[in-house]
Amino acid sequence: MLKSYLLIAIFLGQVNFQQISSFLGQQELEGKRVPRMVSGKTLPCFHPWDWAARAGGYIIDRFLTGLRPQEYYFHCMAGREG
Repeated sequence: MLKSYLLIAIFLGQVNFQQISSFLGQQELEGKRVPRMVSGKTLPCFHPWDWAARAGGYIIDRFLTGLRPQEYYFHCMAGREG
């Protein structure tokens, strides 16, 4: 396992390796947290006015172990901005 980590780090570079192996954290859109719709939800799968970190765009998982669909969507939203 360590050998594969080292090969990935050498092949991709240190910055890319860190992005793959660490959690992604808070996603921002226009310098703010993910906005809520009129219904009070950030995505249809969350409850209205859910103030949990995950519902607000905070990504706990990482690419190496896999993201949940909601986390991947938030990451894509933030990536499209820049």
